[in-house]
Amino acid sequence: MLIPLVIPAKNEELNLPQTVNSIKRMSAKANYDIKIVVVNDGSDDSTHEVARKLGCHVVDLPNRGYSALGTPEMASTINAGFDYIKENWD
Repeated sequence: MLIPLVIPAKNEELNLPQTVNSIKRMSAKANYDIKIVVVNDGSDDSTHEVARKLGCHVVDLPNRGYSALGTPEMASTINAGFDYIKENWD
């Protein structure tokens, strides 16, 4: 069973490895096949590169100049990940 997972991230280069590796460990124990999509929400750091090195698919969004966390714009960030999944996996 393939389970796609969307992780919104803005400037998370330091936290992303722990998050992704934890998800991978848990899915391996449960014997799930996961595909992780990181939605890079206009990061100023190396979130994109870190996500790629961790084997994640990355969707890059432009920098809005603010964090979408806790705003209605967060839905568009998450939806960008779901759109990627719909376009790339059957």
